[in-house]
Amino acid sequence: MELASERSHNKAQRNKMKQKFVQRGYPRRLLHQAQSTVPRSSRPSTSNRIAFVQTYHPFMYKVHNTIRKYWHILRDSFPDIPEFQVPFLPCFRRLGNLKNKIVRADIGSSLICSRQTFLGTPRKGTFPCLQCAQCANVLKGSKISHPLTGVDIPITEM
Repeated sequence: MELASERSHNKAQRNKMKQKFVQRGYPRRLLHQAQSTVPRSSRPSTSNRIAFVQTYHPFMYKVHNTIRKYWHILRDSFPDIPEFQVPFLPCFRRLGNLKNKIVRADIGSSLICSRQTFLGTPRKGTFPCLQCAQCANVLKGSKISHPLTGVDIPITEM
């Protein structure tokens, strides 16, 4: 059963997502058509089950199997607790990855201009940014040398 507050929150979230697609240039008619095809049914209630939330690991199934194997001890020891009468709900959090750790730089206000601009004179080649520890290892110049043949290869793009 979906509560009224959940319904209004879901509607607000759908409208917010629709506005993001409008800002990216999607046609409003297409978005309205897609929004009308989304089912409005609520999610099944799992409120009486205990959620066992863990960060994903390939061996977590062994932990879950062990808990399931001995769940009857909790069920039989505490018959007056309704949460122990049904099995627990195993849930996994996604492990952190490189995408989660990279932060996009924001130059200027995102409301005025969402596109970043290069403020210097563009040059073709490889040049250090002078803001990181790897700059000392960058081969500077407008061409690179092939390691085996020694042929110079010009860099034609930035």
